Amino acid sequence: MKSRRTSLPSATDLLSIQKQEQYDNKNPEHYPEIEIMSPSSALRQTHDLLGALTELTDLFHGKVVDVSSDCLSLELSAKPDRVDAFLKLLQPFGILEAARSGMMAMPRSMIHDRFENEAEEQAEDVGSGVDAAMLPPG
Repeated sequence: MKSRRTSLPSATDLLSIQKQEQYDNKNPEHYPEIEIMSPSSALRQTHDLLGALTELTDLFHGKVVDVSSDCLSLELSAKPDRVDAFLKLLQPFGILEAARSGMMAMPRSMIHDRFENEAEEQAEDVGSGVDAAMLPPG
């Protein structure tokens, strides 16, 4: 049976966090100023960010799979060191989630014509079902 370790904060950690929160509440100047952007400048910044990510993905021969209002899904198939370099370059943009499948081998499959199989099945059906009324007498 495997034991599972979890790291819970100790009592001293909780106390120091509580003291830090009290300090932050007493000192409002501790909070940084939030810059308010106009909608056009926010849109321009988002466009520049998406352009940079798209260009970086194109450099690594990847592709943009999905784009939503607040995230972007990218796909890259490459050697492990190239994937590591790509992820390292994406660090400043903020990676929410990364999934790696590792090395995979896919066998080649023969190309089958879907209509060829249907035609063979129809020919077999016609040949096996002979109607006795259609035969000559005798």
